[in-house]
Amino acid sequence: MTTFGDDFNRANGAPGANWTDPTGLWTIVSQQLSSGTAGGTIIIRATGAMSTSDNSAQVTIAATGAVSHGVFCRANPGSGFTSGYLWRNDGTSWNLFSNVGGSFTSIGSFSGAAVANDIAKITAVGSTITGHVNGVARVTVTNTAVTTGTGVGIRAESTNLLRFDDFTGADVSAGSATKTPGTLSQYGSYF
Repeated sequence: MTTFGDDFNRANGAPGANWTDPTGLWTIVSQQLSSGTAGGTIIIRATGAMSTSDNSAQVTIAATGAVSHGVFCRANPGSGFTSGYLWRNDGTSWNLFSNVGGSFTSIGSFSGAAVANDIAKITAVGSTITGHVNGVARVTVTNTAVTTGTGVGIRAESTNLLRFDDFTGADVSAGSATKTPGTLSQYGSYF
């Protein structure tokens, strides 16, 4: 199983060799990832691929605004994002999308604006696609629009309103995507 993480705790400048930045607009600013100020929607993806098509992406939204921003997983190989799943906020709601050939289709939503330090996570395990906010599954759907893809990353408007921190991409096993930790009474006491 493959995992990838970045806390962005380094000098201001380019994101680094672990990232593929097709636009060249993403930068490190004050130990956080910035989407720049050029306008328009841009992506950045982990250069390395996950091992399987069952994978996840998670990021802390350190600063936010009423613009599109979020994480994607099960993305196509290469430097773009023309297929996969996206979990993003637009300032009023969290929205889950399938992306097939660059055409986005809404497959679920949850009302609420992102706030600073929200943790956004998307998982794709088999046909189960889930968007999480702060560890809570907010939208879970069954969708088979995209069945393969090993890319993970961030998609956002290029604006100085946004900052990201603590990105993680990982392969996900079928059981770990749906299980929640048990209580002591479920497992019994060993004392």
